[in-house]
Amino acid sequence: MNNITINVYRHGKLVDKREGHNVWVTRGRQYLTEMVAYQEFTVPTPERSDRIRYLGVGIGSTQQNRPDLADTGLLASSYPAGYDPHATNGHEYRKSYPIDPLITSLERPVRITGGSNPYATASPTDLWLVDTPDLFITHLSLYEVTVHAQIDCNSGQLIYSPYTEMPLSEVALFTDQATVVDKNIPYSLCVGYFSFDTILVDSNNSLEFIWRVRFS
Repeated sequence: MNNITINVYRHGKLVDKREGHNVWVTRGRQYLTEMVAYQEFTVPTPERSDRIRYLGVGIGSTQQNRPDLADTGLLASSYPAGYDPHATNGHEYRKSYPIDPLITSLERPVRITGGSNPYATASPTDLWLVDTPDLFITHLSLYEVTVHAQIDCNSGQLIYSPYTEMPLSEVALFTDQATVVDKNIPYSLCVGYFSFDTILVDSNNSLEFIWRVRFS
């Protein structure tokens, strides 16, 4: 059963919809086991207390079908493939087999806002993850956590000078495990991952993500 919907709008009108099923990555499965455990019982202390907080997007994965954009020019220099420790060619992450290579983050994350430097020299003020108020959580059923997120390219998210278009092909969920600074580093560690055939966006687009994390 599909649990992810991506709605693509252009000038406010729905023009595309992508649906599919995520993979809960190895780190995500570890996260769930630790969420239901106590670290110690003398003074009951949860093993961990972080919660799902952020969503990020990227231009990596095997489903990136616009290499003419993703692998050349500005995007290739701003978001280079193979940046340590993610030594892939930029098109190797696949939701059908997330352990080879092991998926721990987005393969080639892109900024929500900020500059255009490569990963190694990215500014600490760059914003890499969607946070509130553009992300909120509901329960569409008794057995799920539903993450809602939006990206408005017309307001300068994703598409800002010098970027005029972005070939998106991956999305991931993140917790607030480290600190809020996770929003400002390129390769945060994710818990859930989904790749999709390229969605090419420009300043006329907005995106809506509905990610249903089900327990059944």
